[in-house]
Amino acid sequence: MIGRILNRIRYLWIVIILSVLLLAAAVALLVHSVKPRERIPQKGVFVLAEANTVKE
Repeated sequence: MIGRILNRIRYLWIVIILSVLLLAAAVALLVHSVKPRERIPQKGVFVLAEANTVKE
């Protein structure tokens, strides 16, 4: 009887730890996908502000 109780407690802790890890992974994925992406230009490539605007 004590063995079954200890077995259930061990499985309960495993489920709790896995749930916390899954929740942490979901939050990390959410934060990563919401964060704006900053693009760093390639080395030696310069972009002028006037080149991006359309002149009529």
